Amino acid sequence: MKEERLSIRYVCDVAHSSYQTGKAVKREGQLRNISLGGCYFATRETAEAGTHVQIEFACRGKRLVFRCVVRHAQPGEGMGLEFVSAETPAAISTLSAWIQELRAGHAETPVRERKKK
Repeated sequence: MKEERLSIRYVCDVAHSSYQTGKAVKREGQLRNISLGGCYFATRETAEAGTHVQIEFACRGKRLVFRCVVRHAQPGEGMGLEFVSAETPAAISTLSAWIQELRAGHAETPVRERKKK
């Protein structure tokens, strides 16, 4: 399969993340990897590719909210999400700073490298 991402993704593990479609009930999951362009959201309850969702997670002590589109779904496992917009300009700045930390290999809690099986 050809890699189509425009941004490099970095491994992370952020629990207590959630997504929702429209005004539907929030569904819990975890961020597994992230970039400036999107993320992989692990959840048992996935949305179909092309669905617009809103994702919420904590980063550097702040609550970040991004509107996304599902680009890839693995039913029962998770979804590849592309960021479409952020709730606030500060969310983009916070995400950018976090990505820089991940890139440098000095990420702070709650981010940690996922253990290899």
